[in-house]
Amino acid sequence: MMSLIYETREAGHLTTFGYVAVFLTGISFILGIAAELYAIREKAREKAEEHAKHFEQKGQLGRIETEIKANTRPLLPVAVFYTLRHSTTSEAIERAFSGVSGFKSIKSDLLQLVGSTRLGGLGYNSIELTAEESHCVLEEGERLSSLIESHSGFGESVIRPPMSTTLEFFIPVDGAIPAQPTLVLKKTFANGPYEVKRLELFDNVVFQDCFVKKWHAQTGADQNWSVANLSNARIRFSLILTGELGPASLHNLQLFFGPISSMHGIHFPAELLSRAEFKKDPSPLFKPSNALAAQFFTSYILEFECNLTESVMSDNFVKVVAQ
Repeated sequence: MMSLIYETREAGHLTTFGYVAVFLTGISFILGIAAELYAIREKAREKAEEHAKHFEQKGQLGRIETEIKANTRPLLPVAVFYTLRHSTTSEAIERAFSGVSGFKSIKSDLLQLVGSTRLGGLGYNSIELTAEESHCVLEEGERLSSLIESHSGFGESVIRPPMSTTLEFFIPVDGAIPAQPTLVLKKTFANGPYEVKRLELFDNVVFQDCFVKKWHAQTGADQNWSVANLSNARIRFSLILTGELGPASLHNLQLFFGPISSMHGIHFPAELLSRAEFKKDPSPLFKPSNALAAQFFTSYILEFECNLTESVMSDNFVKVVAQ
């Protein structure tokens, strides 16, 4: 065999067959390494495909879970009940409440803590006020309807309708609250303040109950949200009010989610609502040109923001039982 590879002479050089054998051995070694590298790459590719498939299946399960939640505990439609506290002139109060039981019927020398509270629903932040001469209520009926239908939206009145009502949801994405709202629900004043359902008077202070359920929605396409998406979200509720009629505040705010059959709701207690801010509108649609116009058309914002933390949700979020 050695004679096939080496010459027997003193020079001892490889024979032609020896050169071929060495070349083939090298090629075989290179091909072995290439095969090994290919096998490693195939394993990595299979592993990557398996991981991608698992990730896709996980995403599909997440989407299915979201759709199930959206169907069984949907976020939409949304309705809002709120109570606006404000004051108005004695003339406006006289026009609205004259002849109503309780109007100017409390002796002024006897201070009475009359207050008001409601039972049922999500809970109502009780009113505790001392009335000197008047405590009366206008509920849904002919008299309140007449006030609503004759209201232009401006001027002195026991009704202080917002020019717009906006509810914004900032739903977290990967645990982070976005800078811009995910869902915007807006209602603008049109025809009359038909969202007003009740007026309660304490001397010159009016508590105005409103219920809003018809909105213009601004959102991305193909969005399915459930009430589970509210966890750690942020909401912003704002009213645009016009006229130099003094400050206004939120006494109650309740949000209702989903159809009656699967409705959930959240009630905001007085402690949270005390953070609401009443301020001049920094970007009004109309800027009054004189003092008279400012009296009627100066624009203000009453704005409330709240992060729906775990504690806020656990204390105030409930399943609403239809009655």
